[in-house]
Amino acid sequence: MELPLINPLSRLIVAATQLGSLNTLVTAGLVDPYLSKRSAYQLYGRQKVQGWIKAGLISVSTPRKGLDRLTLEVLECGSQVNDCLQELQQASNSPTPTVSS
Repeated sequence: MELPLINPLSRLIVAATQLGSLNTLVTAGLVDPYLSKRSAYQLYGRQKVQGWIKAGLISVSTPRKGLDRLTLEVLECGSQVNDCLQELQQASNSPTPTVSS
């Protein structure tokens, strides 16, 4: 039974679904494609956003526009994928519990 896989895989499916939904909303013009730094900090965490900016993964396009919302969401998705892969690797390296009679 592969129970350790269920939680990480379901989290990946949820993250991909959220990314697709956000893309649809931005494309339809129902959601602003840019976020202020303050909003990005609130959504994703200050340390994470500052790390992405420092690494050059995202930049402020203009002070008025802010940070690209889809790029932020892709980076967050990538972060979640990385976390899930690490979990799966740890689960595969840990000994399988046995039931003794």
